[in-house]
Amino acid sequence: MLLYSAMIEEIKKNIDQSLTVFMDRVKDDYKFQLVKPILYESIREFSLRKGKRIRPLLLILSYMGYSAKTKKISASLYNASTCMEMLHNFMLIHDDIIDRSNLRRGKPTLHKLLGKTNPTNQREKLGYDLGIIAGDIVYALAIDAFLSIQESPKRKERALKYFIQTAAFTAMGEFIDTVYGVEQLSKITEHDVFLNYTLKTARYTFDCPLVVGAILAGADEPDIKRLSEVGNLTGQAFQIQDDIIGIFGSQKNIGKSILSDLAESKKTLLVCHAYRELLGEKQKAFARY
Repeated sequence: MLLYSAMIEEIKKNIDQSLTVFMDRVKDDYKFQLVKPILYESIREFSLRKGKRIRPLLLILSYMGYSAKTKKISASLYNASTCMEMLHNFMLIHDDIIDRSNLRRGKPTLHKLLGKTNPTNQREKLGYDLGIIAGDIVYALAIDAFLSIQESPKRKERALKYFIQTAAFTAMGEFIDTVYGVEQLSKITEHDVFLNYTLKTARYTFDCPLVVGAILAGADEPDIKRLSEVGNLTGQAFQIQDDIIGIFGSQKNIGKSILSDLAESKKTLLVCHAYRELLGEKQKAFARY
């Protein structure tokens, strides 16, 4: 167990190093110096904030599981794994704008940082506008990171398509989540909630990194299908736990307000179950808030 934990920590350390190297490289590759320094500096600082690195870690572990035991993890695989972290950052940036959040990982959200780009009495709008643009750049960087993998073109093309599809499915989940935010609570079913959990969280947090790693390593089709199923179920459980922590945890631990989900009228499984358990006036009062 200790050996396994040490291996995980070593992989995470290498992921962090690869992420730093990647962010340093793209500064010149994309000529960020042609625009205001705050754009690159904000994206870099946001991307390198301390995190769990679940997604790149799962990609690497999946790849290791389906590769020859004698095959070492290449630098190109570590570099490519950062695509999952950059995809995650892209989602967080846009999600924070939609939710009007002020904190992410205990620090100001990216749009809050970018709101300081120019002196203006419309700082909030400027931050939102520039945050959307920066998020789009981060998504482009995610694809750039993916392309650094050195594998057979056929596997690489298939894995890239799955990666891009995941971005689209996650956006669909965000669409549903936003629509549900203004929908009457009485009209939201448990099935609706789980569809949202699958699209918005499970697909890109667990399903995608596991499947992409397996595809790149040349896994068989039945195993890829099973990994997708496991990823989706794990992702749903992860989101339920996240919802619980989001209400009963602390701002210090989660890096954002514990009231954010309630303030944004998120139709979580907890909220839906609470609504179903209440009766009469209590149920009506709960639905109003």
